[in-house]
Amino acid sequence: MHPLAIAKCLIFCFLVANSFSSFAEKILAIPATPNIPAYDFHSLTCGDQLLPNRLVISGGDSAESIRPKDGSDQLDEQMAAIRAYVESKGGNLLEKERLRATRNPEKANDAQTKFPFIQVQRIEAEFPLAANADDAIEKLLKLGMDRYGKDAGIDAYSRREYKNLSFYRITKQDAMLNDLVLRYIQKEVQKICPQDNKAICKGKVNAQSASIQTEPFSNRDGYKNAQHISIIENGTQLNTDAIESLGSQSINLRLTIGVTVARSTATDADVSVKKSAE
Repeated sequence: MHPLAIAKCLIFCFLVANSFSSFAEKILAIPATPNIPAYDFHSLTCGDQLLPNRLVISGGDSAESIRPKDGSDQLDEQMAAIRAYVESKGGNLLEKERLRATRNPEKANDAQTKFPFIQVQRIEAEFPLAANADDAIEKLLKLGMDRYGKDAGIDAYSRREYKNLSFYRITKQDAMLNDLVLRYIQKEVQKICPQDNKAICKGKVNAQSASIQTEPFSNRDGYKNAQHISIIENGTQLNTDAIESLGSQSINLRLTIGVTVARSTATDADVSVKKSAE
C-alpha cells in the first residue's frame, strides 16, 4: 500500500476512535451522586411490664315505657345518678350504646303487665385501681344496673350462665407505650452510635417501628392468650386498643424497636470531639 494511503487510513482511524470515545463518555457518564443522607438500621429488644390502672364494672341500665321518650327520660335520670356516684369515687362513667326495642304484641304474655317499649343503656364505670369492686357493684345495682357484662343487651339473659362484671384496664396506654419506647432508646443511645456525643446521637435516631408481645394473661373474657400490639409503624405512632385483664397483676411483655440512625459526617465527628473535650 502506498505510504500516503497508509497515513490517511491511520488518521481516519484516530478520528473515529476519538469521536467514539467522546460519544461513549456522554452516553455512559454517571451523574454525580446527590447529597442524600445515608442511614443505618438497628433493632432493639427488651423486657418490661405494664400494670393495669383502672377497675372497670360493665353492664347496663334498662327502662320500660309506654312511650319511647318516657324511657329515655328515665334512663337519663339513672345515668345522672350513676355518674355522680362514680365521679365521687374518683372514677369515670363511659356511656356506650343505647339500645331500643319494642315487644311483639303477638308474642307478649297476656298474664304479665309489660310496657311495649324497652331501652338499655350500656355502661362501663371506671374506678381507681384501689377501689373495692364488691362495694362498687352493689351500689351500681342499687342505682338501677340490671344488665351485666360487656354484651349487656335488651334480653337480660344469654346463653352464658355466668358473665364477668368486673375487669381491669390500662388507661392512657398510648402515652405509656410511647414513653416506654423513648426511655429505652435513650438508655441504648450510646450503643446505637458510640462514636458520637450523646446529644448528637439523639438527634440522629428515629423510631421507625415498635411493637410489644405480652406473655399469656387472662383477658376480660376469661381466655388466656398472649397479645401483640403495634405501637409505631413507618415512623407514625398508632392508636392502640387498651389491654384488659381479669386480674390487676402486672403483665410481662417483650418490646421490639426498629430505629434508623443517620450516618456520621466529618462535621458531626468534629463537633462530637469538641463537645467531649469541653
